[in-house]
Amino acid sequence: MDPTPNEIDITQINNWMKENWKGSRICPICNNTQWSASESLAELRQFDKGNLVVGGKVYPLLVLICKTCGYTLLFNAIKTGLVKLPENTPPLANTQLKEDKK
Repeated sequence: MDPTPNEIDITQINNWMKENWKGSRICPICNNTQWSASESLAELRQFDKGNLVVGGKVYPLLVLICKTCGYTLLFNAIKTGLVKLPENTPPLANTQLKEDKK
């Protein structure tokens, strides 16, 4: 059964994390290794000096929370596959960050 739009598919999250989380899963604050996913996705909105931007960009987020201290990690829900975009949607970011040359 597919989750409703506000519910998260925990199996899909677990599969994505196993495939993509290559580093340590230790919380940088309390050294715990147990994380939980929020019950629904969150969103991060385009910033414009505190004004609401009608039609502005919204980034859907998967929220992972340390079970001990509450430290929170945010993952782009589009990249995790939890949110599917319509075919004509522009890419996630218009700019590529340049790596520092040392």
